[in-house]
Amino acid sequence: MKPPKTHIKTQTSMAHAQGCPRLDSLKYDEACFEVAFNSSEKHGVKVLAQTAECYLCDLEELGHLPAKGGNHYFKINNTAYPLKFAFVDDRDDQPLCHLKFHFEEHGLYRLNISNNTCSPVETIEPPHNIYSPFLHLIGAYVICLILYQLFKCSHVFLLSWRSRSSLISSEIRNDLGSVSSGGDSAVLLRTEPPTPQKKNKARVKALDAFRGIAICLMMFVNYGGGKYWFFKHSAWNGLTFADLVFPWFTWIMGVGIAISLRSQLRACVKRKQIFISVLRRACVLIILGVILNSQHQNDLSQMRLPGVLQRLGLAYFIVASIETCFMEKQTVDQNSARWIFMPDMLESRAQWFVVKCLLGTYFLIILFLPVPGCPTGYFGPGGLHNHSAFFNCTGGATGYIDRLVFGENHLYQRPTSAKIYKSTIPFDPEGLLGVIPTVFLMFLGVQAGRILHCYQSTDARVKRWIFWSVLTVAMAAVQCKFAKEGGYIPINKNLWSFSFVLVTASSAFFIFFALSLLIDHFQLWSGTPFRQAGMNAILLYVGHDVTHDVFPWSWKPHSVSSHFEFLFMNVWATALWMLIAFALHKKGFFITI
Repeated sequence: MKPPKTHIKTQTSMAHAQGCPRLDSLKYDEACFEVAFNSSEKHGVKVLAQTAECYLCDLEELGHLPAKGGNHYFKINNTAYPLKFAFVDDRDDQPLCHLKFHFEEHGLYRLNISNNTCSPVETIEPPHNIYSPFLHLIGAYVICLILYQLFKCSHVFLLSWRSRSSLISSEIRNDLGSVSSGGDSAVLLRTEPPTPQKKNKARVKALDAFRGIAICLMMFVNYGGGKYWFFKHSAWNGLTFADLVFPWFTWIMGVGIAISLRSQLRACVKRKQIFISVLRRACVLIILGVILNSQHQNDLSQMRLPGVLQRLGLAYFIVASIETCFMEKQTVDQNSARWIFMPDMLESRAQWFVVKCLLGTYFLIILFLPVPGCPTGYFGPGGLHNHSAFFNCTGGATGYIDRLVFGENHLYQRPTSAKIYKSTIPFDPEGLLGVIPTVFLMFLGVQAGRILHCYQSTDARVKRWIFWSVLTVAMAAVQCKFAKEGGYIPINKNLWSFSFVLVTASSAFFIFFALSLLIDHFQLWSGTPFRQAGMNAILLYVGHDVTHDVFPWSWKPHSVSSHFEFLFMNVWATALWMLIAFALHKKGFFITI
């Protein structure tokens, strides 16, 4: 169903302005566009535009160039994506020209229209380099690192000097002789038995470091990501840094399930007790997620029910329950394997069968469930997509099931698709149907953890992690046809599409194998400071969510003309939590669920 025509004419990435503002008064991701219109004809020109990120969307009318001609100015509100625009003769609606151009922050651009032709876009004032704040940040980090190393070296030198001074004094006293209680000169030596040390459970440091990297990137993204587009979630199809964080957490939780359950089974813990523990942890995650949602809306009639922790809790319960039922106490003998992946696959054949059944059910639902007013098998963003043909069909079956189960008032009200595609119905990226692909991603993490048990040599483990990384990314590439749009199954974080799960799993396998070599095998890096953050991940997640708009983690920026202050503020907030995690690690204080 198409929306009313008045709805289509909404604000886009380009807004008409009476006069071009001074360039130094523009905000971040804004630019100025001047159109010089000279025509001998007694007719005007309509200006149409649309961001290139809006796939299969019609251009929207933004303004009108009157017949008398002159210079007209437009402010570009979003320079993150290229802009498609057209100039149309208002007598017969014939286009004079179609253009696509990527305006950049604080640039001044000009286009001339004369004799019913358009010139190429000229750059009058060069744009700002939006990446210069990163260079300043890297410079500041290098300076801090040098100062830290100097302090560390001076501290070591001071300790060494004190130790040497103490040794010299001891030698002098020995040369002069020391009087014992018995009156004889002697050096008294005291031998004490070593203090018994508590045996700590062996931890996979690479896993803690990976979890720490994920939580730090999540905090940075949630605080604002410096207002850069690549630290924001994709409008619909596509992949950004922000889209990787939640899948990494899911995958890491799967690795933890494999390690934890195997340890409990080997310790002869009853499966019934393990299941109760799994259920308790899942309930705590779900309840905690609902409580965090109530910060933004505590009206029970409108409070959002799905969320990140809720999705993790449900997926954890399903995966951990499957593993509790089918995981063996001992690993399969790797000498019996003929293929490169045989022992870990052989051991988990029952689990794979259950997960494949879940995936089959998922595909049957999204492809064949009838959705009123929408085509079967549609999983687009709705709104302006596909020339506004399916305006109220955002997410297809995925969105429809959430609206049936939770109701529109209990879903996320500002989906990422709304800004680009102008969709108006709520859509939740952590909805109910997406739990199944999340289960599959977590199960792939279990597979990575199972490799740790089945193979003792680093070489064998790395080969298998690389194999899984290559396999999953190849499958994802085929499904999306190596393109952002137009594939069989596009990469989509909002829907947790199968290709999205595979490509994020591939990145997780690759990062984990790299960290394992760097930290656990070659021991070239201790994992600091990410390892300490990863060991208190739930505390950091809850803490950063509660203090999102609280000083000293955030404040109202003094300048909004560039990304600099936003980047500094968001990096500072993340670093502050990392310092807190480091201090708590020193104290031996950890919060786990």
